Amino acid sequence: MAGRGSRGTDVGHCRLNLAVLFSADAADAYLHHYEQASGVRVEARADLRALLCWNTSWLDFIPNQIAGRAPLNTDGMPGRVIETIRRSLARLE
Repeated sequence: MAGRGSRGTDVGHCRLNLAVLFSADAADAYLHHYEQASGVRVEARADLRALLCWNTSWLDFIPNQIAGRAPLNTDGMPGRVIETIRRSLARLE
């Protein structure tokens, strides 16, 4: 699905997955390293829109995608995503 659009959408989707699987810190580290490597600041609104694609259905399909290949804490998933969204909102200011 190659296309030309906001890099913030792709970065935000990657950050969402990192928050779901690991932590808000992992999502923030990815953003920091991406911006440093690319020399471009990711548009905060596009990043936030991608993060807001999360909903409770992720609690069902992510375990199927992981299929036991890695540890997964679904109980902490909503909190990790909310924290990442909170931090993304702070970037808008």
